Amino acid sequence: MLRIYLTDIEEKAMVGRAGGEVFTGELPTSTLVEVSALVERGLTVEVEAQGIIGASSNAGVEVSA
Repeated sequence: MLRIYLTDIEEKAMVGRAGGEVFTGELPTSTLVEVSALVERGLTVEVEAQGIIGASSNAGVEVSA
């Protein structure tokens, strides 16, 4: 699952292109939100990623980045 925060919604196409370079096959569920600012000055995009490592959700370990 991805949560993407943008300070300028006009950058959504750039985020989509970047995602296409990183993910192949089935894309993860994602949420895209425009925010007025991010915690770190100068940043325009923040991505939270959460996934499961392993063959099935029962056998995997949940990780967050």
